Amino acid sequence: QQQEQTSFINCVAWGKPGEIIAQYVSKGNPLLVSGRLDQRSYDDKDGNKRQAVEVVEEDLNLIGAGAGDGAQAPT
Repeated sequence: QQQEQTSFINCVAWGKPGEIIAQYVSKGNPLLVSGRLDQRSYDDKDGNKRQAVEVVEEDLNLIGAGAGDGAQAPT
């Protein structure tokens, strides 16, 4: 029996793409993002060393309702 599994991956968008996402996308809206993987290290609030892997956005498509039939967002 096959079980579906969901993974949540942090994405980072800077500049104009970040502004578009902030303006047109809200929690729960689907968004198609492609980009490069970036790995970084940081210290959390307790001083523990942590590592994070995230997608740095290079291209995005608004694919939810109100996205203009899946039109590509200007980046």
